[in-house]
Amino acid sequence: MTPARLALAALLAVIALGPVLLPESLVTMLNYTGLYSLVAIGLALLTGIGGMTSFGQAAFVGVGAYATAYFSATVGLSPWIALLIGLAFTAVTALMLGALTLRLAGQSLLPGREPPVPRRPYGHQQPAADQHLRVRVR
Repeated sequence: MTPARLALAALLAVIALGPVLLPESLVTMLNYTGLYSLVAIGLALLTGIGGMTSFGQAAFVGVGAYATAYFSATVGLSPWIALLIGLAFTAVTALMLGALTLRLAGQSLLPGREPPVPRRPYGHQQPAADQHLRVRVR
């Protein structure tokens, strides 16, 4: 076994034993950290690599979170089963909204997405984003 695979196996063993050995408050904090990291990675992939601006990502995260919490707390299902149901709710919501957005065309498409940022030629000074808000006193 290579050292990289051995290190990965050790990391997975520590992660698997963490909920058993660590206090509940620390496990909860690590869970929140992991969830927020996933949201941040998704947003970085979408905006940084994809070059798109999405105002709906937080809504999809919220749909999944609320569905998972509802089925876990109110219905009394296992949190893992509730997580799968929350993922299904998010997928159905995304498919419905995606189908509606794909049918948009022309002027009605504009509210469905953020317009692309125009590219400036090299060496051109970009004005500050809040320049129109500044008051100039002469």
